[in-house]
Amino acid sequence: MVETIDARRAHDMLDQGEVVLLDVMPRESYERLHIPKAVNVPYFHDRFDERAQHKLPEKDAKVIVYASEAKDEEGAKAAKRLESLGFPHVYHLSDGLQAWREEGYTFSGGGLEREPRM
Repeated sequence: MVETIDARRAHDMLDQGEVVLLDVMPRESYERLHIPKAVNVPYFHDRFDERAQHKLPEKDAKVIVYASEAKDEEGAKAAKRLESLGFPHVYHLSDGLQAWREEGYTFSGGGLEREPRM
């Protein structure tokens, strides 16, 4: 079952180095603003399943999925989709980037840390 977590817990998990961050926003949004070290796989991309499985290191990895804010459903839907693909440790960052910003955590953007296109 997908567990919903807040920004503080996500930040702690990231500090401990035990997770992969999956940004499911459109590539343009990711390039403007994202959480450092996040991997971008847009949820509404027609090859989401294939791209997610390619970019995530292994099925046992802990994955935190996020979108931009609470009203966006991409994060929750993508987290459930990953779970259905066999990823047992999936977390959804409640309120996404909005919550991350409210906690005062850092961002990357402007095309930094880009992943190659598939």
